[in-house]
Amino acid sequence: MICFTPFLFFFTDQDPAMAVAVGRCFPRIIHRLCRWHILNCHSDPLNTIFERNEQIEPDMMLCINQTYKPYEFETSWDQFLKRYDLEGCPTMKALYDIREKWVPAFFRKDYCGRMTSTQRSESMNKLVKHKFVD
Repeated sequence: MICFTPFLFFFTDQDPAMAVAVGRCFPRIIHRLCRWHILNCHSDPLNTIFERNEQIEPDMMLCINQTYKPYEFETSWDQFLKRYDLEGCPTMKALYDIREKWVPAFFRKDYCGRMTSTQRSESMNKLVKHKFVD
């Protein structure tokens, strides 16, 4: 018999007040940061970085999306930074510093219905309300 432990997730942007509120009001909820909001928040410096080489963005997305364990992400991210000489980049450091809250490799063990952003959870909400809830 397969048994799943139900987890409830909150995906939010980086608003510090929201993080505090979620922690206080829902102490058993797993709080993650919305990947779309994280990347959008850093879009200007990332776009400048991506202009250097057309392969930077796809390689960064591979690090984020195609690593399944934290150590795989760490190794892939380190190689990515070295390959494109981004080791001292403040934007990459900022993204790395909060990696455990938004990079899927750090929460694959916790089932969240493949949600990584508030957009997907809003889409799921719409689906559930439309198809299953009167």
